[in-house]
Amino acid sequence: MVSAVTENACDPAEIRREAVAWVALILAKKATAGDMEALSQWQRQSPSHAAAYTAAIRLHQLVKNRPRHEEDKYISSVFERTATRRAVFAGGAMAVAGYGAVRPPMGLWPSLSEWSSDYRTAPGEQHSIQIARNVSVDMNTRTSLSRRDVPGRAGIELVTGEIAVASAAEGFTAYAGQGQVFASKANFDLRKDGNIAAVTCITGSIEVAHLGRRITLQPSQQVTYTNTMLNAPVRIEPELVTAWQRGVLIFHDTPLRDVVSEVNRYRTGRIVIVSQALASYRLNGEFRIANIQSVVAQIQSVTNAAITNVPGGIVLLA
Repeated sequence: MVSAVTENACDPAEIRREAVAWVALILAKKATAGDMEALSQWQRQSPSHAAAYTAAIRLHQLVKNRPRHEEDKYISSVFERTATRRAVFAGGAMAVAGYGAVRPPMGLWPSLSEWSSDYRTAPGEQHSIQIARNVSVDMNTRTSLSRRDVPGRAGIELVTGEIAVASAAEGFTAYAGQGQVFASKANFDLRKDGNIAAVTCITGSIEVAHLGRRITLQPSQQVTYTNTMLNAPVRIEPELVTAWQRGVLIFHDTPLRDVVSEVNRYRTGRIVIVSQALASYRLNGEFRIANIQSVVAQIQSVTNAAITNVPGGIVLLA
């Protein structure tokens, strides 16, 4: 467990270094319940401690306000100034400066590739755009995409998140990772989480290309793929996949770990399940996205889980 005691609790530089170290520990997913309690005690030491922690956990605001060509240099300089000499913190601080800027493990701020996209939605936000005269795209929460047109053919690239595409035109292409989706007069859902992508045909028919292979999907069929593998199509329930467009999340006999993972996409902060038994609890439910902050209370009422709130919008379920 990381100690909350500082050598000089009044030193602003030391407070900033420790704030960065706390964030690094959380992002590395190595924090124990004892660590979270120690963090809470550390944050309550003074207003300066609380402010430093808030500033560290919202590093994306610093990135957002810098010109793109200066982002890497700026992030490095921030952590060079705040990096602690203590061995227990050093690795974590560098992880935030490097890995955390490129691929934030807990999604507490957007990655650099997300910041550079043409369109982006915040947690809980949804947005519709008109890509071409006969092509519309609904963007779900935490989604980033960019235009990728070629002569005579409209196109987009999904960097991360989820989109629903309605194409009434000939020759539209959506890119995600190592795959491409070709649609003509069809509706489909495309989702990308890390290196995993899922394509669901809603109406019409679509073609999915992946590293030389091509698969045609009919309505109610879904295919998933990674950077190296294309799986066989499966039958799905389209109303579950597209429920987010109606403002709801629907779960049928779903492990709580998967429910929480999905809910975390729509809210700020993070819900963390501490108990393995609780993570396996299977849940049936329907949650309104507009009231997503009430999900924790609803889960507690069903599972009798103990709730601990810690700084940064993190909620522990045990």
